[in-house]
Amino acid sequence: MKLARLAIASAVLMLAACEQPREPEPWQTVEITPFMGTPFMGQKDAPVVVTEYASTTCGHCRQFHEQVFPELKTKYIDTGKIRLDWVVMPTPPQPISLAGAAIARCAGEDKFFAVIDDLFKNQNVIIESGANPWRLQKQLRELGARHGLNADQVG
Repeated sequence: MKLARLAIASAVLMLAACEQPREPEPWQTVEITPFMGTPFMGQKDAPVVVTEYASTTCGHCRQFHEQVFPELKTKYIDTGKIRLDWVVMPTPPQPISLAGAAIARCAGEDKFFAVIDDLFKNQNVIIESGANPWRLQKQLRELGARHGLNADQVG
């Protein structure tokens, strides 16, 4: 009995070893958005660089964006005194936070902060829609459309 099992196992292994190698599948060319590095606002060579770690689903980040950021931008960024680097720091619900950041990046460098602004303005609606995947997808596609992205680009 053991000998029969050993013979069958050996035959299976030998047959597997005889399989001919397959031709590799051809490469497919896909269009991607070029990596833009860390998104920033202000002059690239500003004497001071401030790095903001933020999330589009964080209520405190939204509050900063609405109440503190406008004055910071007017007094320091627009005058060339500082450059603001923006780094994604996902907070719950992380999938929504990351989706928003991805849409902002896909919109491109020239629209990145407009998308971030839009995400903060619509933060509550977007987060509440997260309970229903179809509604969330609709919200995110509408967000992308407002900034020049089609449904396929948003997902």
